[in-house]
Parts: sequence; C-alpha cells; structure tokens
Amino acid sequence: AIEAHDRGLADAFVAGLQRIDGIHINSPLDPSVRSAIVTFEIAHLNPHRVAAALWDADKIVVRICNDKHVRACFHIFNDASDVERTLAAIKPVIEHYREPYGNRGVRIVVDVDPQWLS
Repeated sequence: AIEAHDRGLADAFVAGLQRIDGIHINSPLDPSVRSAIVTFEIAHLNPHRVAAALWDADKIVVRICNDKHVRACFHIFNDASDVERTLAAIKPVIEHYREPYGNRGVRIVVDVDPQWLS
C-alpha cells in the first residue's frame, strides 16, 4: 500500500512535469519501472539554484543528484497537495529566469550571479 501511494504521487508529478515547457525528466517515463524518486532538469538552470528557489518559494525540499539534476522524492507523509504545490512552485522559477526572445523561443536572462546558470 505504501509503495502504491508513493508511486502514485510520483506518477502524478511526472505527468505534471511533462506539461511544463523547459523540463527534461531524467527518470524513466515508463511507470512500470519508475520509483517514487523523480529526477529532472529545468532548462539550463543550475540545479542548486533550482533547489534554493523551491525552498524560498514554498519551503519545498529537493535534493541534487550528481550535481546535475534535481531530485524530488515522495513518501507516505506526502499527498497530492504536495505534488501540486511543487509543480506550482516550479513554473515561477522557470519564468523568472526566462523571457521571450523574438521568434526564436526563449533565452536565459542573466539577472543573477552567472554561477547559478549551467
């Protein structure tokens, strides 16, 4: 029951991440081989900066994996509201560091110390 709960939250999180432009999911997309740990990247942003921004936004705790990826983990003490809260906090992080750049999509806005950008 606990594993099903945890994986259900991770599945919902992955589905939400897939709807956000600029996200690359590193975890398996096949639910049959996925765990409750989801690793992802946000369009050219340093994962340490992402982790700090999520904490600042709503006290969301994520970890950094291999100094390259953000890792979110779900367990029995989490529920669907935690998934939605995390997804809601990710969108402003992306928007804060990106702005429209003509017809060529987006560009990274360097309004922070460049070490935060990868």
